[in-house]
Amino acid sequence: MKYLNNDGCSTDHKPVDTGLGFTCDEGVVELVLALNKIKGIKTLGSCEEGYTRWAVRRKGVIFVGDAEHRLLDVCLCIKALMPKNANWSQTIEVDNYCIPPTVRATLDVSPKNYKALIKVIRKIERSEKWSSIKYFN
Repeated sequence: MKYLNNDGCSTDHKPVDTGLGFTCDEGVVELVLALNKIKGIKTLGSCEEGYTRWAVRRKGVIFVGDAEHRLLDVCLCIKALMPKNANWSQTIEVDNYCIPPTVRATLDVSPKNYKALIKVIRKIERSEKWSSIKYFN
């Protein structure tokens, strides 16, 4: 079955309402909601099933922080807490098409490690005073 996404493009992924003013693919709604619960973090886009440049099936999300240090701190926490043998990747880049230029992060995870990533995101969100420093020391 074909669906229309937020951009009006046809997709095979069923869109669901997040309750946050936008829809996302049904297969990544749990990840999107978990990330948006972290203070200062918001998601920009997501995909239930995409392919990396190595043709590996992945679930993915793009997110930004209200400050560059918060975004980097979340990324460092995820890196510290993800199981060492998990199949996932993270990139941090500057989007120069935004005014002003915006630092954003992309998370990609294999479907079999999706639940582990959700668990890590929820741990970060539940930590009262989370910081990557406490996970690396």
